[in-house]
Amino acid sequence: MRYIEGKPLNEPATLSWRTEQGNTGVEFSGYQYIIAKLIQSGVNQKYLPFVYRFLTFSIFYTALFFLLYSILDKEKWLYKGLFFLGLISSPLLLYYGYNFLPDMLGLSLILWCFYLFNKDFEKYFYLILLISGLSLLIKTSSGIYFISFMAVYFLRYWNKWNKKLIFGGIIFASIGGAVAYYDIFIVNGRNTIYNSYVFLSNTMPTKSWSEFIQIFDTASRFTGDYFNGAQRILIALLVLVGITRIKTISFKNKNTQIFILIFLGLLSILLLFGVQYMNHDYYVIGTFMPITLYFIIKGVAYISEYIHPRTSLLLAGVFAITSFSIANQKYFNRMSEHVWINGYREVYYRNWLIGAENKIDKLIAKDDLVFSVYSPEPNLPLVYLNRKGITLNTEEMGRKGDPFGWLMKYHKTKYVICNSRFVNSFERDQPDFIANSTVIYQDSQFLLYQTNGY
Repeated sequence: MRYIEGKPLNEPATLSWRTEQGNTGVEFSGYQYIIAKLIQSGVNQKYLPFVYRFLTFSIFYTALFFLLYSILDKEKWLYKGLFFLGLISSPLLLYYGYNFLPDMLGLSLILWCFYLFNKDFEKYFYLILLISGLSLLIKTSSGIYFISFMAVYFLRYWNKWNKKLIFGGIIFASIGGAVAYYDIFIVNGRNTIYNSYVFLSNTMPTKSWSEFIQIFDTASRFTGDYFNGAQRILIALLVLVGITRIKTISFKNKNTQIFILIFLGLLSILLLFGVQYMNHDYYVIGTFMPITLYFIIKGVAYISEYIHPRTSLLLAGVFAITSFSIANQKYFNRMSEHVWINGYREVYYRNWLIGAENKIDKLIAKDDLVFSVYSPEPNLPLVYLNRKGITLNTEEMGRKGDPFGWLMKYHKTKYVICNSRFVNSFERDQPDFIANSTVIYQDSQFLLYQTNGY
């Protein structure tokens, strides 16, 4: 959000100058702002990625740890530790847990809410509202949990009016109203003013039944990334156990109530934003993942009572080793340039950018704009280069109307960087630029061009 440069909290901006000076609208980014201030206090800026990732993963790790150990309080520490290792080994959680997405922070906050919900819902009701409200502010899609926690309390005490219900309602309305105002008038307002589409601030509703079905069909390719094979077997067994106990379910039970309410909330999310689930695996992190993790742990706590301790310890060990081994393999797959998802290869060129900042530092001033061509990501090359600029994908580089040339002239840009793999395409698509530029740096990874009055 460029807070490291000293930008105010309410003026987020990216390195991409697709908008006026990179200005954009985004969900509340106080977490990023605090980390930026920490770096500004004297920590070397090169440690920023590590600090951000480490803190994000630590918050998530701690939240899941406390939730699991609280629910499995009757089990031995070794059993709980093995199950924790197996559960945290979701390929999705391992990859994005040590990453930059705010979705992980939203998930972590909701897991803390479930910890308090399981411990003593009535006692910690206010705190649950505040924490889930903060999660709503950080990730709007997490709002289904904020609403559901309030709804559960209302269902349990609507005919027994008390001060906690009244004050809880005031807290709920205040937080909900404040977040709605922030998202509609500030986030969406900035995106409208700056014509920014970097961060989604509007709904992308499902328009037909066939499109709704297509969401599940297309998103199913991520099944092996949501949960690994060992975890999916465990989930299937827990579902079967749940089906056998369906007649014993009480609608007055808080867990039943929260399950039904969040199920309805998730359905509404799919109707409003379902199209995004087809293209992005991380959309489940702050929506489907919290409730799934909670009931997996609750289910394991239930069946553990009927299994001999030694047998359960053996099963937990097999689960942990198998789950972690699969997740470890998938993690390194996701970290490579050639990512295999459900048997299909997706290419994400990244290695050419490693160390690129040091190579260009003596050639380009920090304030100079850089265009990265044939780059599908809107921000990634700019982050590695630590420079402001614009990325253009393959389609844009060959498009009629020449958006590349127009943007170069509009921003009066001097420098263009091109992955060596795409030099031939660059020469074919932009012969005028090539004829009026000079290569000022070249190695096996990329070429850096400087314009000569283009």
